Amino acid sequence: MKNLKVKTPHDGWSVIPAFGQMAELVDSYHACRYEVKNCVRQSSSVDILEDFEDLARQLTTLCEEVRSSSVHLVEWELDD
Repeated sequence: MKNLKVKTPHDGWSVIPAFGQMAELVDSYHACRYEVKNCVRQSSSVDILEDFEDLARQLTTLCEEVRSSSVHLVEWELDD
């Protein structure tokens, strides 16, 4: 594992593209989350469970890719 120094916290996460993919993935399950959080019953409980399992699998895969990459830790260098 290697630490990559980034000058400010505003430089973005392009150094770890999987973070953007993870955020988009979570956003793509908004309807499922909304349905559960707001007690809207449009999907079966089986479908909701399968959606959350699929989300967990995909997030786990992306996390494993980040962990196995040579650059995955970012330290901020903040000016005092």
